[in-house]
Amino acid sequence: HWKTFVFFIQDASMSAWYLPAGSIGGAEAELPLGGVFKFGGYLMAMATWTLDAGEGVDDHAVFITSKGEVAVYKGTDPSDATKWALAGVWRLGPPIGRRCFHKLAGDLVLLTTDGFVPLSKVLVADKFNPSVAISDRIRTALAEAIRSYESNFGWQAVFNPSAPAMMFNVPLISTSTVALSHQYVMNTVTGAWCRFTGWNAYCWELFNGSLFYGGYGKVVKSLTWLFDLSANITGEAKQAFSDFGAPGIQKQFKLARPTLQTDGAPGILVAMNVDYRDDEPTGVLSAEALGTATWNGTTWGGAIWQGGLATSRRWESLSGVGIVGAFRMRIATKDARVR
Repeated sequence: HWKTFVFFIQDASMSAWYLPAGSIGGAEAELPLGGVFKFGGYLMAMATWTLDAGEGVDDHAVFITSKGEVAVYKGTDPSDATKWALAGVWRLGPPIGRRCFHKLAGDLVLLTTDGFVPLSKVLVADKFNPSVAISDRIRTALAEAIRSYESNFGWQAVFNPSAPAMMFNVPLISTSTVALSHQYVMNTVTGAWCRFTGWNAYCWELFNGSLFYGGYGKVVKSLTWLFDLSANITGEAKQAFSDFGAPGIQKQFKLARPTLQTDGAPGILVAMNVDYRDDEPTGVLSAEALGTATWNGTTWGGAIWQGGLATSRRWESLSGVGIVGAFRMRIATKDARVR
């Protein structure tokens, strides 16, 4: 959909088709684009790119081929040469899947083998400059995922404004009977990244402000409860390695004090990775589910009153000897918020 026109991409061709202005039915008109692109292939997708964060006269029509060529058109009517013009053609990495476009505010994010790239940055930067990709911070992990799973069905981006987060689905296994996925997730305020596991999705959609995904034979509403299908929600973080202001000096690590805000009793395991090792915290990880008192519905003394987030700065024992160290923590929660 672009302005008042509905577009279609013809399979395995360089032709797009569109209906008359303001129509959702009728005879389609062909828009042949074979002469625009130099490197062959076929059209993969079409999207709208806006310069004013809305829908209006500034909306451009964007087409991308299987070879990674992007054509941007401006105007108001593709049937009138005086009202339709080619703004430019750019070369990117090949797109990943048919769902290779997603709007983020006033920009258009492209899922390509070069990473997740905002169109506005592509127009002023060289293709081989990796820093233009919003996925630059996870370039190594993403490159490995693309090499392993690029051909699988299910690559997709979705923006969740309530988080706020941009989620990118990576299909590890995608067959008619099995869906196994993880998601790379970017905080759109801080630019920080993490990875979600356990959500085995084929596709994602926002509905009435809530985020849903479709898996094999089911639809799941996500980011709704403080538990994971009755199980604990688990997470893990590892900080960057540091010499703690004393380069070349061997250090012995004994204690760490993570600062948490929570309204429950999360389970915590900690470890110190030294000299660029990747050792996981060991031990049994469990979270205590706290009952919440309701007036006239709970026996006095049998549950706690629901309150706000309380700050915890408890010392945790760990061990490690090395020149550099990275704090690592694993956490499990149930029926509780943790920051």
